Amino acid sequence: MFGERAQSRSNDELLEMERMESALDCAHRRRRSCRAKDVDTEHLDFNRVAMFVRIANAGGVTAAAEQLKRPKSSVSRGLSQLEAELGVELVVRSSRRFRLTEAGQVFLRTASKGIAALDEAREEIRIDKTTPHGLVRVAAPANVATALLPPVLTTFVRNYPKVKIELSVTGRQVDPVRDGFDLVVAAGKLTDSSSKVRSLGTLDAGVYATATYLREYDTPRRPGDLVDHDCILRGPSGKKDRWRLTGPSGTVVVPVDGHLRVDDLLGAMAAAAAHGGLALLPLHLPASDPKQEALERVLPDYVVRGETMQLVYPALRHTPLRVTKLIEAIVAHAQGNCPSSTRR
Repeated sequence: MFGERAQSRSNDELLEMERMESALDCAHRRRRSCRAKDVDTEHLDFNRVAMFVRIANAGGVTAAAEQLKRPKSSVSRGLSQLEAELGVELVVRSSRRFRLTEAGQVFLRTASKGIAALDEAREEIRIDKTTPHGLVRVAAPANVATALLPPVLTTFVRNYPKVKIELSVTGRQVDPVRDGFDLVVAAGKLTDSSSKVRSLGTLDAGVYATATYLREYDTPRRPGDLVDHDCILRGPSGKKDRWRLTGPSGTVVVPVDGHLRVDDLLGAMAAAAAHGGLALLPLHLPASDPKQEALERVLPDYVVRGETMQLVYPALRHTPLRVTKLIEAIVAHAQGNCPSSTRR
């Protein structure tokens, strides 16, 4: 008899354990179902989601309606429509107190994060409309990046300290959309009409040398005198070098020669600063290294016309304020430093 009672108690305990496991399994399936429906947002009305978050935070439909200054019936209807979209009840309907269902608690946690992120994004856009901030990516060839942009970029970031600028110096053709740039300075005529363009004029060059070099070899007085000087050459070898100088009497082409050839602007500047000869350099050079002798312009009435420079940027409906302000600053600086392309 004792053995029969023990066996009966053992069977009852097993049945109770099975019932508990079944209840836990059902609860787990309900939670998974809630989560699955929570993330299915393809057809959700996000205004209703925001209204639900307001209802939950306010502690009920009545309080939320007062905060939103909307009829209680409208808020209640929006909640019901959201529940229909989700296929689950979010709020326990009770006249005594407000309470979220388990599904409502799960949905609120995720929805609150989404609404907060949207509010943050909206605030960033509002700030960007009034105060330039954020990153501007700029691409430019070496002559522009060296001679034209440094003064305007350094002044710009001082005026707008919340803006950061990345300047990429490149000799290749850059597409602002394809390559992810906000602004691109390009030379010559553009064939792509899908971007917006602002003209910067031409980046002209002049002849420069140090006073030390000029004292030793005399200062050229006429373009023809350049044939007797050591000129710092640019570009590939194997060709006859000629400088096309435009001055008061028109344009004259002068054959030049020298012992040193470089392939970029910085190299030519460094060679000229080291008394290596006469160099063709942009008219508006950055400040010289205080440790080096300053470069002096030779034949100041003559220039070598540069290519037409264009400022290219994506054709957006709403260009960010930081980009718009930088465009205005670069164009204004170029107007004061680069001749109009109509002078060519």
